[in-house]
Amino acid sequence: MKKLLLLTLIFSIAGVIANAQTGNVGIGTSSPQAKLDVNGEVRISNVPVKTSNTMNVALDTATGQLVKQEGITKASGFVNAGVPVSLGNISVQVSTSGNRSLMIRMDNTATLSGASINNYHGGALPVGGASSTVSGYTRRSDSFAGGTFYRWQSSANFTHHGNIQTILFTDETNRYAYRATLIIGSGYVNNFVSIERL
Repeated sequence: MKKLLLLTLIFSIAGVIANAQTGNVGIGTSSPQAKLDVNGEVRISNVPVKTSNTMNVALDTATGQLVKQEGITKASGFVNAGVPVSLGNISVQVSTSGNRSLMIRMDNTATLSGASINNYHGGALPVGGASSTVSGYTRRSDSFAGGTFYRWQSSANFTHHGNIQTILFTDETNRYAYRATLIIGSGYVNNFVSIERL
């Protein structure tokens, strides 16, 4: 009890209110409505950068203030084969065996339609580049069961560093349009994978 009284005294001197019944803490407010309720500007320094599709605030690095994020519409990363990049209820990854290409997983069953643009080249590329082969593939109203990764195009096999696959598709169930992009990394390590809601 003495510790609680001392802590309450320290908090009240600092302008911090803690509600023992709810566990909520308030700064600049006498009745906090959330676990941390700040009435005023927030300044944070030395915060590690993290990509997340669940954040609704972002750190303005110029001012050090948290600002409201209107909605995250893109997630990307340099990832190894089998490591998903997720945005909301959708994840994309490079397949780990067989034909190497993008795989898509929806959290819940959804009907997808769209097309992929595939850019292949064979072997090592010289400095300045080389010619490549471009092909396309279309899917129409295919049902993707929730929780399972599916290859968009099972016959696509991106075998060389720098091969590119871009898929433009609609989630007809939830009425969103997406673009998924893959750039193959050397040995399927550090592949660039992104998913964007358009």
